[in-house]
Amino acid sequence: METVKPKKIGSLAVLKFVAMLSIIWWHIGFNSKSFNYGAFAVDFLFVSSGFLVGYNYFFKGMPNTISYCFKYTYDKLKKFWPLHVICLIAYCILSYFVYGRELKFESIPTLLANFFLLQSWSSDVNVIFSYNYVSWFLSTLLFCYFISPFLIQFIKKKKIAVPLFFFVAMLRIFVDVCIKYNCNVFNWYAHSAPIVRALEFFMGMLMVPVFYWIKEKIVITKIDRLFISILEISILISTFFVLKIFDTKWERSYFVLVACIIVFVFAFDSGYFSVLCNKKFILNTTSIQLEMYLLQPVMHLLITLLLNNYDWLAFMITIIELITISIIYKFSLEDKFIKLFDKIELKIHKKQADAVLETHNGEQ
Repeated sequence: METVKPKKIGSLAVLKFVAMLSIIWWHIGFNSKSFNYGAFAVDFLFVSSGFLVGYNYFFKGMPNTISYCFKYTYDKLKKFWPLHVICLIAYCILSYFVYGRELKFESIPTLLANFFLLQSWSSDVNVIFSYNYVSWFLSTLLFCYFISPFLIQFIKKKKIAVPLFFFVAMLRIFVDVCIKYNCNVFNWYAHSAPIVRALEFFMGMLMVPVFYWIKEKIVITKIDRLFISILEISILISTFFVLKIFDTKWERSYFVLVACIIVFVFAFDSGYFSVLCNKKFILNTTSIQLEMYLLQPVMHLLITLLLNNYDWLAFMITIIELITISIIYKFSLEDKFIKLFDKIELKIHKKQADAVLETHNGEQ
């Protein structure tokens, strides 16, 4: 069993980047939206995120304690929360000038829910998709990260993970059946509900033991690489037609299973597509996906305000601005914000230690 840090899976990084771009494209709305590829992209992101957490922690594990749940979530949060707050403030200001939306007293609870990334726990879509509406994704993803230290305990053995995968998949299908037949007792909005998305996240994680089991037993030759490349292309083409044909006929949970197949196959990172995806330039480019996602609604509003219209020229300007600002934040500002969080955390710990020491000295 290997103990070194797992290498980054370039093919999954690129597919996640493409998924983020497709969501941005879906939100801008320059297309006929003949099928809901935006929703499938979200399904894929939760499955792949769960798989990658399992992939990175399969061997070293995580302490299954509440304190570590908070620590792991906090470590993830400090990477994107500053940009989230910046985008939230910018969206509030720009929406006033573009749509004439004023911040009213009764909207403060919704604003605070957004600020603290709690909006996805609401059953009201007007709360879930309020302000910088894409941030619901972070709200839900944070919950998945929070429970990861507990979920990771179930993937240590293949004999447990495999049947549990099918059980969780059945639960996900059951949720869709309940919603379809008006038995949604929890009044969940399935697209954003943290519990529902956590099932998809967990499904991704549960594939990891089988992935490593197969990976240890095979040696990839040139012929295998060619075969895997053909398989990858076939799966992507098949997925496109499945989405187009069954978009309104299948429940969302069936598409989650399709996402699981894509993640599992591309995770081996062994086709010729993967060779290209693992180039340093490509990996650096894919690293700005979350920044682009968060900035898109803000840049959309800004360009609309400046040009008084939103056409193809405006779209191209938006994409250029998204890439530019995302690169600046990712490679110049993110580390500074993380260090600021670390300094604040260090000061808090120091004050707590001083208070304990002072209490101890007082008792003596």
